[in-house]
Amino acid sequence: MRTRLAITMLAAVAAGAFVTGCGAGSGAGPKVVYSSGAPRTSTPALASAIDPREWKSRITDTFRDVGRPDPDCTGHLSGRPCAEALRSIRQVMVDLRAALADSGESVAYPLTSDSINQALAGYATYVALKCQGDPEADAKESGCDAATSNVLMGATTAAVDLVIDSESRSAV
Repeated sequence: MRTRLAITMLAAVAAGAFVTGCGAGSGAGPKVVYSSGAPRTSTPALASAIDPREWKSRITDTFRDVGRPDPDCTGHLSGRPCAEALRSIRQVMVDLRAALADSGESVAYPLTSDSINQALAGYATYVALKCQGDPEADAKESGCDAATSNVLMGATTAAVDLVIDSESRSAV
């Protein structure tokens, strides 16, 4: 029952180690870069739009803040610490999706968009199943383990996919 979650968490840890090892970050979060010559409005025009290294750093920092590699979710999916960790991860994914949409570059980041969608769908399932506070949520049959895994894997993969999508863009 918990073996699948443990394997998924191990894969997430490996991906997280890859992400952490691939760049250093200030943890300050992504910066909005205004285009030169473009007037500043309430919705800023972004020059290069997405800096994958800054977003990767923000994702990595979020995992570190919530207790990576195990954000209190292994065996305790119903617990408040797990729910708060997933909520924090979800917020970074929402912010990244908004940054991609605001910059008009969602199409240029297909792998990243898929990973974001996986994480957000996992979180929506976690909420829909009412996993937080439900002692039955810790059972495999509840679906909460799969939902949690989708949040963690989607977010971890998004950090790597940002770089892949960015390099694919610059190669064109």
